[in-house]
This record gives sequence, C-alpha cells and structure tokens, in this order.
Amino acid sequence: MGVERGYIIAFASIALALSYNLSFPCSLGTPRVSWSYEVSSRKGKEYRRVDVEIIEFTRTQVTERDPRILINSNLNPGGLVHVDLKNVGDNHIEDIVLLQVAKGIASGFIKARKILNHTPLIVEDFIMVPYRQEGENIYIGLASLKPGEHLLLNYKIDGYYLSPPSIVSPVIKKEKVQTSLFKRYSIYFGPGQRKIDESLLIERIITDVSLLPYDREYRIRVKGYADSTGRRKVNQVIARERALWIVKSLLESKVACIDTPQRAESLIGSALEIR
Repeated sequence: MGVERGYIIAFASIALALSYNLSFPCSLGTPRVSWSYEVSSRKGKEYRRVDVEIIEFTRTQVTERDPRILINSNLNPGGLVHVDLKNVGDNHIEDIVLLQVAKGIASGFIKARKILNHTPLIVEDFIMVPYRQEGENIYIGLASLKPGEHLLLNYKIDGYYLSPPSIVSPVIKKEKVQTSLFKRYSIYFGPGQRKIDESLLIERIITDVSLLPYDREYRIRVKGYADSTGRRKVNQVIARERALWIVKSLLESKVACIDTPQRAESLIGSALEIR
C-alpha cells in the first residue's frame, strides 16, 4: 500500500509571523518561499525529512490566432489559392490581415466575395482586396467581418512554393509560464526531532539561493514530513515545525521572502508526494 496522503495545509504568512515573529515582504528579484507539510502512514527515516526545491520560472510571450475567425484554404496546382473566412464570434472584427508566404509574386487582383446569408443565399459582388508584398511575404488586408459573415478570397501566385495562408491580425497575446527543477535538497531528522545540527547544509542552501541571478525568476518550495510514529496530531505539529525551521533560516538570512497571504505549492521532484 502506498503512502497515505495527509492533508497538505497552507498557512498565511501571518501565521509564520506569529510563530517566529518574522515578516519579510517580497521585492523585485527576491525568490518567494511557499511551504506545507504532510504526515505519512509509514515509519522510517525517509518519512522524517524536509525537502527544499529551487524552482526556475521561464515566462515567454506567445501569439495565438483570434479564435473568432475560422479559416480554411485550398491550394490548387498552378498557384490558385482559395481562402474561406468566417466570423463565428458575436462582435465585429476589424483590421484583419492574412499572411501568404510564397516564393513567387501575386498575379493580378485578389478578389473577395462576402456570403451574407446562406438560407436564402445572399452573396455580395466581388470586391478587390488590397495587398502588399515584401519578399516572400504577401500581406492581405480586410476591412472587417460582421458576426456570422463569410468571406471567400481567390487569388493567384506565380511561383513554385506556396504555404497555407495564416491570420496575423487580430491575434491574442498570452504569457506562457514553464517551471523546471533547478536544485533540490533533503534534510533528514531523528524520531521526534524538529531541528537538527546541520549548519553546513543550511549554509549551503542559503549560499546557493543568494547566488541565484537577479534577472531570472525563482521560487523556493519547502515541505516538512513526519512518519507515523506516535500520535498523528503530534506528528502534524512536528512536520509543520520542521518546515518552518527551514523557512525561518531562509528569511532571517534575507535571501528569500514570503507572500501575503502565502499559499502552499506542490513539489516537483519529491518521490514521497507521488506514491
């Protein structure tokens, strides 16, 4: 039978301040600390420890196509391109720009026809669509699409390579966050111990945190464990005090800070958590 997961309890930083009379608000470039604890249903040294993880955060800006616009295209031999656009949203969409990548040049006009209604079929006459070519990129501009409107484009490219056209405006910009385990430490305790004389290991953790580059984003996750020896309520206090002992050391060294309110975060590399 695997390890029985105990309740993972997250405390606000005010609880930490009351326990240790500490308060360290976060400033730019300082790693944030989160902490939690857990009591195992098993006995042994492996279940009497504190795990400390330094997590690196990487944030990148990604661009996604506006989901209100459906696009389908058909590339025929001879460079003929047919594009079907539809506004499936509830609002007007303005300033639509398509990108056609081609090793060739646009030949003639780019024609567009709007299907205003399907039943009965109502079609607007052909209109000429403006475009601009910059090297292999052909930008096609469309004024707007009303909700439910269909737009059919037809044009010809004289060349030997065509890629399916894509929408470059409007787009949605989002932030993508990726996390990775930068470093991990485990500190082991004897039965009932809440602190141990491991000054060299604590100093190593503090030194490693202090040397983290300011131009990157890091967070520190601390989790205390206790095994099943003795009463469960007492073990919960022991696991909590083990985690807080590490948090206190980091905060007093001023290499890390704590948010208000503080939330517990799951560890990345802990084998005990995933059993």
